[in-house]
Amino acid sequence: MFFLGLRLVIFPVQKFRINGQPFIINDKLGFFWQYHEIYYREYYRFDTTTTTSINIIDCGANIGLSTFWFAKHYPGANIYSFEADTEIFEKLKQNLAPITSPNVHILNQAVYVKNEKISFLSDGKDGGMIVESTGNNSVEAIDFSNYLDSFTNIDMLKIDIEGAERILIPHIAKHFPKIKNIFIEYHQRENETPFLADILQQLENAGFTYRMEVPVKLAQPFVNKKIVNGCFLQANIFATRL
Repeated sequence: MFFLGLRLVIFPVQKFRINGQPFIINDKLGFFWQYHEIYYREYYRFDTTTTTSINIIDCGANIGLSTFWFAKHYPGANIYSFEADTEIFEKLKQNLAPITSPNVHILNQAVYVKNEKISFLSDGKDGGMIVESTGNNSVEAIDFSNYLDSFTNIDMLKIDIEGAERILIPHIAKHFPKIKNIFIEYHQRENETPFLADILQQLENAGFTYRMEVPVKLAQPFVNKKIVNGCFLQANIFATRL
């Protein structure tokens, strides 16, 4: 079948082909949503004047759709993809196996504020998250600020880490001056104090301009207190330098 202008072949099992590339998936609805954002709307496309020395960091790579898209559109780039969920990481590894470039690196770690084992709640889909209380798994985390010390320039930083951006963004804000483009998926959980203004202020302080998009449009928003995917508000932030 054709989906949104790209050739998408569906198999009877949880496997798809995108323009000839086989993908093992874990959740059909989540897959189609990611596919729409990444391949059709091209959320992560950015301008560059070079084909070398491009650095892309993908935090929350899930099954690899974003990483595969980056590798296709920026073939000379150094790509570093993090996925904390061990089971999802195995699918990521299988899906990216056809990419033979030594510049694509996949890491089964959570980006965090310390190097330690942390509690992780996996949903088997794309909503796994770091939790303070006991989760159903534990994962290796790294101090992401220390990790960024080794970079002199970052062309794209994608952060989709299901709420952990609350503590990660302040922790890495000192690195913002060397980053050209940042994508942040913001998650405000039910009964959680909003922190969107804090993130936007940190981006402004670093010289970014930004646009925002709310994927879920609610009727009667003053009345409708519906919680969607565990969030009172989910928003996509596209920060760049003009």
